[in-house]
Amino acid sequence: MNGSDAALRKVSEIEGDRLEQHVPAMTLQELFIGVGASDVPERKRRKPAYAVEARPILPTTEEIARKAGCIDGTLRKQGDRIDISDATIGATGVVRDEPVVTGNQGHFERIPRLEVEQY
Repeated sequence: MNGSDAALRKVSEIEGDRLEQHVPAMTLQELFIGVGASDVPERKRRKPAYAVEARPILPTTEEIARKAGCIDGTLRKQGDRIDISDATIGATGVVRDEPVVTGNQGHFERIPRLEVEQY
């Protein structure tokens, strides 16, 4: 979210509506890739992780892994490939019938039966 005002507004909206929030394990992994690659001091690197870790982390189950593989394979076949991490996050939303909230709508809108909410 990189301190995005739009992202922060979306979080406030979701929290205001008292909607249950989940974080796919793959999203947590992506966040920590950024933390590991960051040049900011260690104490500041943890800040974004606290917001995510305060929500339930959803594991990548066998069902989600199968769905992600099918999504990835289908999109490759169509010449419309996305990162496997995005396929896994999208598969989590499809399997759980929950929307994916993202600033990168284009990464997810190609996944059939996935509800995508832009921030």
